[in-house]
Amino acid sequence: MKYFLSAISLFYLFGCGSSDGGVADKNPFNITSFNPYTDEGFAYEWHLKVVNSTSISSDSHINIYDAWKKTRGNGVKIAVIDYDFNNLNEDLTSNVIATYDTETNTTIVKKDKNPHGTACASIIASPKNDIGVIGVAPEAKLILIDANLTVDDQKIRAFQKAKELGADIISCSWCFYNSLSDELNSTIKDMYDNNIVVIFASGNNDIDLDPNNTNSYNYEVEAELPWVIGVGATTEENKKADYSNYGNNIDILAPGGKDGGGVFTIDGYYNDTYDYFDGTSASAPIVAGVVALMLSVNPNLTPDQVREILISTADKIEPDIANYDSNGFSHTHAYGKVNASAAVAKALTY
Repeated sequence: MKYFLSAISLFYLFGCGSSDGGVADKNPFNITSFNPYTDEGFAYEWHLKVVNSTSISSDSHINIYDAWKKTRGNGVKIAVIDYDFNNLNEDLTSNVIATYDTETNTTIVKKDKNPHGTACASIIASPKNDIGVIGVAPEAKLILIDANLTVDDQKIRAFQKAKELGADIISCSWCFYNSLSDELNSTIKDMYDNNIVVIFASGNNDIDLDPNNTNSYNYEVEAELPWVIGVGATTEENKKADYSNYGNNIDILAPGGKDGGGVFTIDGYYNDTYDYFDGTSASAPIVAGVVALMLSVNPNLTPDQVREILISTADKIEPDIANYDSNGFSHTHAYGKVNASAAVAKALTY
């Protein structure tokens, strides 16, 4: 199928897939009313479930099956603040309910042919539609907000617009060192105060974000704010990604893949193509999708309760080197890797 030619080549480069193109799965889905395997790209979404592979760990995924038996995110709105979206992509458009560009004050968000925003949105909520891939929360709705992320005023207006448009969650796959103004901090705190869950990527420079014995420099990043959920990355081998920034206030890890690999998602800007998208930019929308599933079964959860559920249900990875403390926290590995099914199950009874 033409949509997958480039992606399949890269997939085999990673040693993934069997003689049937990787469709075989070790944990087949069995809900009659929801069969994700009719979306061809689902066979390659190792971040969601087990795939037939010699190079991808059977534990590298976020354990989506039992979560999907309870919910697929219906009724939840996620704002993605990023740059450039193909909101008309056939594997995304049905879940897009609003778009906004902070620079032009219009609804036009498809401009510079950059796939970053589209990929992030797809990871969260590409629908189950027999086309391409499936998002973590395939029945949730998307608000796509295009902003020049180097301009403070535009970032602030992006958050304000997300709130205005009724977002329950705001996903941000970006990180700027030491550029966090008081006004932006206050704006993000206002989201928290209004019961909106804000999620930020930790960044991809293998930096310890906090002062320590070997590093006296304090990197101020949005992901370490107390009002947000900070997300680092794990690999196909179920290890912390070497590039993923870490620190005392990063909360959770999620699949982001190795450099040159990553999460299978929409890639094409004008064409319907798919490829691998790596980094904490992929990890943050995965967590946003999990939070959408949680809020779908319990819309009364506060941001603090969401965070508590995520960290208390996380899977500990690399315990021999992570040095988790008595509270289950690791400076390098946070509280572990997100577990979608455990988080949704706890949200139901919280």
